[in-house]
Amino acid sequence: HHSMTKEQAVVSTQSTGWIRDYNALSSCYGATFKVAGIEAIGIDITSGGCQHFDGLKHVQYLSLKNCVNIDDTGLRIICRNCWETLEFLDISGTSVSIRGLESLILLSSLKSLKY
Repeated sequence: HHSMTKEQAVVSTQSTGWIRDYNALSSCYGATFKVAGIEAIGIDITSGGCQHFDGLKHVQYLSLKNCVNIDDTGLRIICRNCWETLEFLDISGTSVSIRGLESLILLSSLKSLKY
């Protein structure tokens, strides 16, 4: 059971709006549920937690604004998993360094970056 804060939400390729209650995901989660956007603003996610991006092949929007524990390793993991579809990325307020931005070269669809 995960607790929810106002700063966390996901959107799927099939939904018309953001799902702010993670507990509601179980009712629509299945083979057809594809996460298209993740908003994780100021939450305590670490680079180790970025391994959960494995298999998320439809994410187009990702905001990790003010997630201070996201570093170069976390960004590299995200870029390896979401390289085809990620169009918007907000990593402002994270611990990603200038050197860590090298991972962005993997993102073939990136249109907007906030750093």
